[in-house]
Amino acid sequence: TVTSDISLLANFKIQSFNVSAAAIPEIGGSVADTGNFNYGTTATITATPNTGYDFVNWTDPVSLDTLSVSASIDTTVTSDISLVANFKIQSFNVSAAAIPEIGGSVADTGNFNYGTIATITATPNTGYDFVNWTDPVSLDTLSVSASIDTTVTSDISLVANFKIRSFNVSGSSSPSDGGTIADTGTYNFGAIATISASPSVNFEFINWTDALTGDTISTNLSIDTTVFSNISFIANFIKLQTIDLISGWNIMSFNVVPDNPDMFAILTPVIDSGYLQKVQNETGDAVEYVTGIGWINNIGDMTPTEGYKIRVTDTTQLTVSGDAVSLPYNIPLKWKWNIMGFPDDEPQLSQDVLLDLADTNILTKVQDQTGSSVEYVDPIGWIYNIASFLPGQGYKIYVKADTSLTISGSSNKSAIIYLKKTQSFHFSPAWKGNGYNHMNIYILDTEGLDNGDEIGIFDNDLCVGMGIMDAGKDYISIVVSLDDPVTKEKDGFSNGDDIKLRVWKKNQNKEYKIENIKFSSKYSNKFYESETSVIQLNPEMNVAYSKGSWRLNDAYPNPFNEKVFISYSIAEETKVRIEVYNLTGEIIRVLTNGLQPKGNHIVSWDGTDPKGNRVAPGVYFYRMIAPDYSKVKKLLFVK
Repeated sequence: TVTSDISLLANFKIQSFNVSAAAIPEIGGSVADTGNFNYGTTATITATPNTGYDFVNWTDPVSLDTLSVSASIDTTVTSDISLVANFKIQSFNVSAAAIPEIGGSVADTGNFNYGTIATITATPNTGYDFVNWTDPVSLDTLSVSASIDTTVTSDISLVANFKIRSFNVSGSSSPSDGGTIADTGTYNFGAIATISASPSVNFEFINWTDALTGDTISTNLSIDTTVFSNISFIANFIKLQTIDLISGWNIMSFNVVPDNPDMFAILTPVIDSGYLQKVQNETGDAVEYVTGIGWINNIGDMTPTEGYKIRVTDTTQLTVSGDAVSLPYNIPLKWKWNIMGFPDDEPQLSQDVLLDLADTNILTKVQDQTGSSVEYVDPIGWIYNIASFLPGQGYKIYVKADTSLTISGSSNKSAIIYLKKTQSFHFSPAWKGNGYNHMNIYILDTEGLDNGDEIGIFDNDLCVGMGIMDAGKDYISIVVSLDDPVTKEKDGFSNGDDIKLRVWKKNQNKEYKIENIKFSSKYSNKFYESETSVIQLNPEMNVAYSKGSWRLNDAYPNPFNEKVFISYSIAEETKVRIEVYNLTGEIIRVLTNGLQPKGNHIVSWDGTDPKGNRVAPGVYFYRMIAPDYSKVKKLLFVK
């Protein structure tokens, strides 16, 4: 109410308005510079995305209209303002490659939000194995697990590495020495493995079988198989034994046992060939053709312990297949004569085979199919005219008591010896082939015989055996054969007939009948199968046809331990060599070597080598060598 001048002051204040902003989602980021602003001022609000998020836009919270896509928004404040800062989470690509591509596949790759865990899985294809995950740039190994977990904070590239599976293709031989297998080993999945079998000597391939199931796979030597897993094959072989038979009598033995050991079944190939005449065992049981009956088998089954006499009409072979005889193998022997088998498929030195029997004084005599023998001959000692026992051959053996002989595998195969057969120029025995039921004759005191001279053994006027003088030996060994009852003609001695002897001098090309024969006291002067006789030639008779007065005398004293004297005679002036050598043939000393006049001479040896060293005690030999004369005698050097 105006009653006087009035002065008033109207006070104003500027309006202030609130500018607010929200972040959606809240985790997506933050907003800055909100608050109260005076009317008309410009508010600059800034949105800042958190890690793993991107700013999208500013929107009106009511109308949802987009106000700006810039992270900072300017607005003139004329009223309260509400803003929304919109954020979105970042998305990254997780990719993976398979190396090699054929090796397998990868799953669960693609886009992943920031911070999430991506689980990527590698799956190998058939025939492949997963190896590892690697970084494609650094090649670092990230994991060896088929599934890999990775927190996504950026784009990720992975490599799943695969390798083709490899499998073992193995093979074995049955029996182990039956053959060899080639091209086994490691093969990749899906590869074709070609495995081949090669039979060993004296073996034949049968088939391939599965090592697990035993099923037959193939009968071909080579087998193709596609490899999808580990495979094990067995190459099956069967042992073959081929026995050589010459026309006439043989003694055979077996080192294999066939599925059907019936002797008739074993002999069928030789029977069918028409060559077989007869087979006998040590007791006389036979396989033979009997008129009116046909083929009979009184032997029954074959056994490797036994040897079998077999007569064929022509040279042939008998092949037997079966399981190899496993060594060592025991052979029972009965008192007196046996025919034993030799079941090894390798030769063995006869001394090794017979050592135990000889050392225990049970062995008397062994004969092979040719009549060659192992026996103790007085006064020579043990004679081994059977150097080696041979596969496929049987042996007649006389023992003084019931015993047994074990055949073990030889550990000295490099020492196998085959005796050389000498060629006759004059005497020709009536028997052919190996002969039949032999007798052994030894000729001693061969002083008047020269190298190459021959001695014939006669039953009346029939030559039944012969031997050749070898200057390297101080006796002659002769095999004579009994008359074979299968042949029509007489082709051997008759039991009980007198032993007669003839000599053919090679240099004179002249044959002499020797009437005055001296037999060693313990030996018979008559023929008897499987027996032994020792003949001492009459020295006076020898001089009658010997050339000149060549002679190498017995050394004296013998045995010796200090010095031995060796005397000798030569028929004419010539070069003469006297040498001493050991059991192995190594020359120890040459006592003389040069031109010498006709007459009697003497040299000595003090048991030393050329360096003056005393040699070891033992058996030595001294030999005289001249152009027309050669002779060897034995020395015994003792301590």
